[in-house]
Amino acid sequence: KRPAAAARALLDAGLAHVVASDAHTPDGCTLSSVAAALGDAGLARWLTADMPQALLTGGVLPAPIASRRRRFSLRRRG
Repeated sequence: KRPAAAARALLDAGLAHVVASDAHTPDGCTLSSVAAALGDAGLARWLTADMPQALLTGGVLPAPIASRRRRFSLRRRG
């Protein structure tokens, strides 16, 4: 519960720049499940692909994308 609340607070404040996962099993929290929980495809792409790629390649950092949807759930479904 605490990690999900912290994630929500960071996203709401515009302080999250990358979402990553170390999930090694299909039932773990994956990037696709995080993207679905966000409910905002543009923000999900920015957090999981655009920004990480720019950081890893030393490229130009993409402009932040404001979330159009403030409420989301990072709870595991199952």
